[in-house]
Amino acid sequence: MRLFAVVLSVWTSCAQNLPVDHVDAHCDLRVGMEPRGYCQEWRSLLDAPGSDVTALGVCAALGTEYVETTCVDEEDIIAGCFIGTLGDGSESYWWFYSVDEDGNDVTEADVRSECDDGSFVVWSPSETLMR
Repeated sequence: MRLFAVVLSVWTSCAQNLPVDHVDAHCDLRVGMEPRGYCQEWRSLLDAPGSDVTALGVCAALGTEYVETTCVDEEDIIAGCFIGTLGDGSESYWWFYSVDEDGNDVTEADVRSECDDGSFVVWSPSETLMR
């Protein structure tokens, strides 16, 4: 029994230091069933079987493709809304482009009006965004 406790203790301390892989993913809603002028992005999803179920479901429901990269056309993204944190600690965002689905110009003020109170975020690449 004592040996078991020692092995468990060593294993637990080692397991805490194991590297955990994460991925970024998105659905470009500009090409969905009902096109919208934004992209939904998940940052730092746990790279493990089943961790992308929510993201996959959202993309499928909106008729667009789930892709394991950050949102495309980053130079055209002006701002976004923080949507929330998933159970694995990943964060979800809506990133709005400078032109909407109807071809209208979009301003930062327009994006602010789309976001719930306090959820507006200025665009930043995945590596630098700090909430």
